[in-house]
Amino acid sequence: MAVSVPDRREVLQHFLAEAKGEPGLKIAKLTKLAGGTVQQNWRVDVEWPGGAASWVLRTAEALGVEDSLAAAEEYEVMRAAHAAGVKLPAPLWSCVDPTVLGQDFFVVDFLDGMAEPHKLFGASLDGQREAIIEQVGEQLGRLQAVVPKPGVLPFLKPPPENVALDTIANLRDYLDSHELPHPAIEFGLRWLERNAPPPEVGVLCHGDFRTGNYMVKDGRLQGILDWELGHWGDPHEDLGWLCQRFFRFGKVRKEAGGMADRRPLLRGYERASGRRVDPEVMAYWDIMANVKWAVVSLQQAARYTSGAVDAFELALVGLGTAEMEMEALDLIGSREGLCHA
Repeated sequence: MAVSVPDRREVLQHFLAEAKGEPGLKIAKLTKLAGGTVQQNWRVDVEWPGGAASWVLRTAEALGVEDSLAAAEEYEVMRAAHAAGVKLPAPLWSCVDPTVLGQDFFVVDFLDGMAEPHKLFGASLDGQREAIIEQVGEQLGRLQAVVPKPGVLPFLKPPPENVALDTIANLRDYLDSHELPHPAIEFGLRWLERNAPPPEVGVLCHGDFRTGNYMVKDGRLQGILDWELGHWGDPHEDLGWLCQRFFRFGKVRKEAGGMADRRPLLRGYERASGRRVDPEVMAYWDIMANVKWAVVSLQQAARYTSGAVDAFELALVGLGTAEMEMEALDLIGSREGLCHA
């Protein structure tokens, strides 16, 4: 059973001192960071003779979301991405010894900056958001250099033969178990099923690649955060997720996460990945992202209404289901000359 991080301060301090190789290391301050409905994040300020540092300790909550990685697995995904040149908090150490905190955790460098959408949309970044989103695209392009190979992230599920059809099947399974019918989502899944593009070679996907999960400081991207949904997937998957309507946070005309139109995003991505994005395939994954989030919003709301998680923000997410249904239908309608549903 997990225990309170502050209650285990001395044990944690001993672990960090050994990991750092500094016997005199002391924890100067522990601060719980905001956010993290799936994970707990603690800023750990440490000092030792001749040095000091700020780190982040990350550990899974007792109830995470489906398909979220264990802390030790998330750490390994971050290591693989970091080795590929992706900007992220540098991974330092992981721990699977339950005598330290009662559950697995890992430690990374602390990144200073802002990730909250309302701050990223503020006046301080006027004139800089296109450049930032181009940098975000570059990081995604670098990430996709990590591909399934023997010995590479062996704990991840093998990539399915067809990512799109596998995703549709998983979403439909959940929808079939839901107590209320959602015909708009069913229609979206049927359209996606009948219009799926040819499968592409699998790549490492972040899984929640969006505004709110990257850090910015002084007009520059500092790093990509929150890797607990890493998996093998389609190269377009993370692009579509970033561009879906919900994660524009009200800036609906700014397709790339509310920051800019998608041109700088794709420019950075194509430059770093060496891939050209087919607009037709991209449009398909836009629809997929909106349909998927409509289902995820049902799942998140159910976590709250069932009493499993006491987090009211999950109920608020559930209020967005109809908006995502409408967006998916609008996108399909704009392409109905191509669809067969």
